[in-house]
Amino acid sequence: MSLAKSVLTIVFTSFVLVNCPTSPQFETQNGKELATIGVPEFGGHLFWPADDEMFFVGGSGFYAINPSSKEINEILNSEKIPTSSLLNGRNIVYATVVLLEDKYKIYYLTDERETGFRFNRGSLYELEEGKEPQKIIANITHAKVSNDGLRVAYVRSGEKRLNDSLFVYDIESKESKYVRKALPLTFSADNNMLLVDAPEEQFQLSTIDLVTGETTSLNFDNKYLYQQKELAISWNAKFPIIAFAEDREQFGEDGSALKKWDGESETIEKIWGLPEKESFSLSLPIAWSMDRSMIAKWTNRCYEGLIGNCAKRRFTLHVIQNASGLSEAVAKTAVSGASLAFSPDGSKLAYTTSNSSAGEMKLYLINTN
Repeated sequence: MSLAKSVLTIVFTSFVLVNCPTSPQFETQNGKELATIGVPEFGGHLFWPADDEMFFVGGSGFYAINPSSKEINEILNSEKIPTSSLLNGRNIVYATVVLLEDKYKIYYLTDERETGFRFNRGSLYELEEGKEPQKIIANITHAKVSNDGLRVAYVRSGEKRLNDSLFVYDIESKESKYVRKALPLTFSADNNMLLVDAPEEQFQLSTIDLVTGETTSLNFDNKYLYQQKELAISWNAKFPIIAFAEDREQFGEDGSALKKWDGESETIEKIWGLPEKESFSLSLPIAWSMDRSMIAKWTNRCYEGLIGNCAKRRFTLHVIQNASGLSEAVAKTAVSGASLAFSPDGSKLAYTTSNSSAGEMKLYLINTN
């Protein structure tokens, strides 16, 4: 009991005494506005797989956007998305877009829980262009679809995290194969490798060769997996390259940086230092350009109120050059920054901002050259 009181006192004292810096009205800087949609209850996912094909997938509906003409079409109404009574809303946990020769397919995992955070979350659906959604796998917790849309790595949860079972499902044959106890993170570019978080191997990730079955442990401290919404993961042949953020609130001034971990050499390299008085938005995504020459990341700064209860905050979107660490603040907004997606050639960056009080999410486009 005395220890609990001590911890609570420390947290409370820090909350009360630390004030955010005050400032007059700050500038707002946004790119070209492409669209306005309703705010999803739990965010959304932005994809830009081809020059004139962009997709937004969220609990407020699915949309296809042409960045050149600014044409936007609703492809799935929110009423067709299952709800979670536990969360009291619609939540798309995971989504990806697969482009085929003459059509697209969207795979998405819903949250349909009624009770219990350790219960299997929901179902994976396939939405093929021009068709109604089809349920692929039910009663699962996590899912990742291969880049070619032929395989799904998914998890059925146990009572404890150590009991979460990973399977690989073949979409054409509709057959599943048990792999191991682990959570899937991403398929490699050639779809033959799978990066997983193996709970019994503390502070390590592993790769699984889906052809040979060989498993290789990687010396990556997976505490970063639990401090942010997602990592930016790319692949170099058979090894992942992971960009992640260390924030001064967790790691102090020495840790306030954007870093890159190379799976082949198992080394960490600092890419960019966090600007003074800024904090990383660890709950917001981080994005690689397709050729890994650039990384996009949101930061935020409190201007009025207390840290943890900020009345006035500015979100800044930075584009950082991977090789040199040079950066540019390309957007500044008083409403929360959200999803990110580079164009296929990296010349443009799309992003969304979420204004819950106004009930709208805006989609913007900027040049990165």
